[in-house]
This record gives sequence, C-alpha cells and structure tokens, in this order.
Amino acid sequence: MFDRASGRYDFLNSLMSLGRDGSWRRALAEGLAPGERVLDVCCGSARSAAAAHRRVGGAITGVDASETMLQGGMAFARRDGFSFYPVRADALQLPFPGGSVHAVTIALGLRNLSPEEAALAELIRVLRPGGRLHVLDSPSPAPGLLGSAHRWYLERVVPLLGRLSSNAEAYRYLSDSVLAFGTTQEVAERLIRAGLEVEETRDLFWGAAALWRARRRGSD
Repeated sequence: MFDRASGRYDFLNSLMSLGRDGSWRRALAEGLAPGERVLDVCCGSARSAAAAHRRVGGAITGVDASETMLQGGMAFARRDGFSFYPVRADALQLPFPGGSVHAVTIALGLRNLSPEEAALAELIRVLRPGGRLHVLDSPSPAPGLLGSAHRWYLERVVPLLGRLSSNAEAYRYLSDSVLAFGTTQEVAERLIRAGLEVEETRDLFWGAAALWRARRRGSD
C-alpha cells in the first residue's frame, strides 16, 4: 500500500495536516540528546529521521517495510545532507540486538502495526534499559465539539483528498485506522500495559495528532 502511495505521500501529509506535519516531527525529536543511537521505525521518506539527526548529530537508522519509501528516504537524506541508514524489515522482527539503541522514534506508524502488543514488545526489546520510545500518531477523536469536527474531517475530507494519490484506498484506510486507534489516554494506557513508564502525553493541533514519550524500565 505504501509503495503505491509513495509518490505523493509527503505532499498529502503536509496538505492534510495543514502544513503542521513538519513541526510535529520536530516535536517528536525533542528530548533526543547528542550522540544517542536512534532507531526510526516506520521511517517512510526519512522526514522524522532528519529531525532526529539535528538533535543527535549522528547517523539515523531507519526501518520500513516499503522499499519505495526507503528509496525516497535515501534521496531526501542526500538532498538534506544528513546520514541515514535505511533497513528494509518488519517492525515486528527487527534485525537488531536487544538493548542496542538509546531511543526509538515512530511517526504515524504505530497504528499500522498489528498485533500492537507484539510490536511494542519488539520496540521495547531493542531499547536499552532506561531508553525511550517516542511516538507521534493521530489519536481517535475525543468526545466533544472538536472531536466531532475531527471525526467529520477524517470521514469526509481525508478520503476526498486521498483521490490526489495514486492509491486512494490508502487514505480510506488512513481514516479508518485513526478512528480505530484510540484516544490519547487510551494509547497511553496501552503503553503502560506493555511495560513502559509513560513520561509525557501531549495533544497537538487540538488533538489532530499526539505525542507519547515512554521509558523502558531500568537504568543504564
């Protein structure tokens, strides 16, 4: 699906987020420290990897199942001038040793990983004790007026804009996956059940997106 949608993926991300996606990815990278080893899962075209690189100053390893998206990420990294190591792999079977990275970032990808429990277990496995998971995603609309407007946008506008893609079905899936993902608090509760210590949750742009930061138990 992402191979077919890759041509206009970044354009539509910017369009559908009203130009906010870049600032969301920079927020995702907050808290990363110089010299840390960072794994960007569901890295797509390396936009989040670029933000992470600016924080850590070193190469970012990106994992994605889509070869076409990884190729786009390599091209973007060359243009943007940062070190990016692409790895094609299943996020539920990461080809890295346990406890090998300081941080895992995942932008707009956790709701695509199924079963989520197994995915979180694998992300936790590669983190060092005390390492952090940074998640950016689109939570399900919360109750209330803003939530109703968000739901209308997901159900009506997103599939319409998706017709600009070569794979409009991907954007119907996007809408459905957001509606099924859970609210910001519900996602935080699932991270806790997975064994993480949630340190921060933050809604962005009135709940259109959210950040979750969580720590693997233990210390370096």
